[in-house]
Amino acid sequence: MAMLQARLMEVEGNLKDAVNTYKRVNTVAPTWVQPVYRQAVCMVKMGFTGQAMDILFDLISRDPNIFNRILLDPELERGRVQLMGALWEKWNQAETTAEDIREEVNSLTEDIAKRFDEGHPYFETANEELDRLKNLSLTSNYVAYQQMLKGTERFQTALSAEVKREVKRINANIEYLSDRLREIQREAAWFPFPRLLLEFNREFNFCVDKINWIRTQHLNDADNFRKSLKFVDEIEEHIHSLQGRLVTLRIVRDSTLFTLMLGRNFIWLELVGLGLLLVGLPALIYFTKDIQGNYILDMIKDANQRWEISKGLVIILSILCLAVASVKSALSFDRRKRELFEQIDDEIRKASRRR
Repeated sequence: MAMLQARLMEVEGNLKDAVNTYKRVNTVAPTWVQPVYRQAVCMVKMGFTGQAMDILFDLISRDPNIFNRILLDPELERGRVQLMGALWEKWNQAETTAEDIREEVNSLTEDIAKRFDEGHPYFETANEELDRLKNLSLTSNYVAYQQMLKGTERFQTALSAEVKREVKRINANIEYLSDRLREIQREAAWFPFPRLLLEFNREFNFCVDKINWIRTQHLNDADNFRKSLKFVDEIEEHIHSLQGRLVTLRIVRDSTLFTLMLGRNFIWLELVGLGLLLVGLPALIYFTKDIQGNYILDMIKDANQRWEISKGLVIILSILCLAVASVKSALSFDRRKRELFEQIDDEIRKASRRR
């Protein structure tokens, strides 16, 4: 209502009261541009063009469309010459700034092409925004220039944020991939046939070299940034391949370890069994020499049959020892393997501390 009253006062020529009413409206609605603009128009009509220009320039900074409105508004005829002179300075400044912004947009286009691969999600979005800014630069208009300026500033802020996110993601991936590599190295270190690991070691060293390269580079640099993105993908592929190879290595390693445990248990059981047999058979013959009529004892006492019986007992003993050794090795395999790994890991850590 107050805005309409002020406008009515302005039309009737009561400019001073109109200005005061427009100021009151601006106090109530400070973000509303219209009452401030009408206040400046009233001041031009009253002959205070210099003071009005300060208000109008402030409005132009808030809304560039005011620039075009001033050019076309017939109510500003009294201060037209003075206003046009002041607006020319702003136009000239905007054109000069626009030239610099055009170069900046071209530079950003090259920077995007250097940083991101065409398959990256941000590549297409960034180029669409840059194309829009280039089209604005072709329009000879103050509003277009200001939109290009602000759009470029927003784009630079968004690009900086995107690069920071990607750098953070790269560093997080590198830490994760390093942990996976350390686990792979720990598993592969137990493989008993290192000469068969040539291809495995080649892939492993590739991953280590690329991780070390990424960690030592300044990732905000466009070339280093793009290479890092590429290397992270390559490292992930090689680690996936290494883990596939590691399955075979684990099978061979665990089989070898189980065979060694089985052989160790079998030899000890066999030695104990043979010792008992070596002592027990003569003792059995000695303590049963007075017993007659027992078929089995008579066969054992018979010198001709004793050797055959001994061989049979040795075969049965070996089969029993192998069966018991297999069961014992299977039951204690996981625990023993874990103990061996932990023992070696402790020794490695102690050696690292001494260094």
